[in-house]
Amino acid sequence: MLQHTKSQRKKIFLWPNLWWNTAPTPEETEQVARFFALSDRIIFKSHSELENIRQYITIRDEQVLHLPVPVSPKFVNVSDPDIFKRMYGLDRYVLWVGVLNPTKNQLTAIRALKDLQVPVVFIGHPNDEAYFVECRAHAPEHFLFIPQMPPASEILCSAVQGCSLFLEIPLEPPGTSALEAALAGRPLVLSKGPWTGEHMGSHARQVDPLDERAINEAVHGVLRSPPTGDALSREIQRRHLPSRSLAPLVELVKSISR
Repeated sequence: MLQHTKSQRKKIFLWPNLWWNTAPTPEETEQVARFFALSDRIIFKSHSELENIRQYITIRDEQVLHLPVPVSPKFVNVSDPDIFKRMYGLDRYVLWVGVLNPTKNQLTAIRALKDLQVPVVFIGHPNDEAYFVECRAHAPEHFLFIPQMPPASEILCSAVQGCSLFLEIPLEPPGTSALEAALAGRPLVLSKGPWTGEHMGSHARQVDPLDERAINEAVHGVLRSPPTGDALSREIQRRHLPSRSLAPLVELVKSISR
């Protein structure tokens, strides 16, 4: 399809969703390199994502467009911050938002936090049913599993704004939900890595996502002495609100249409 588009002399902007934890196969590398070679611009959500791919594929500087992930301002201006707590009868809770599967690594967190008296609330769709069953089997009774909520909905924004700690420790970089929690000024425990360092700096507690003891200590420690998230929230607002993050793409499209 890209080859046909190129033959029509149309511009191609490619927005890959790609992160390699291990070296790709030669077939993968060849296929991705072919797509990249056909692209006029390749959009990257972070510098760490670009550097991850550049370990294996050559990307020309003039092809690169950096576009930070846009985050809804609704997470910092929540109309009813207590609606989620009222609906589920909660006071303090740890929150994890996102799809449930082995790469996302919820089971490790459940095992690591089995002694935690504060409920851990998982909001998201399980796309691996066997893994979901295993997570529920290992989880203490006071841990909650709630179906996926509409993005940036009032109930989801309330859930994020009201949590005592936001947890996301996948075997890949955390995602948009971590940025939403950062925008809301919530304390963060996230997977250690270049993505977390780039986006959160020293404002998040970083842990090895496979180290159950480190996860336990980090969560207990942050709950005991939660850091203020005001500085990080301001930085996320500066970089990730849609009016700012999407501006480079808008300008690129305008330049082509002139």
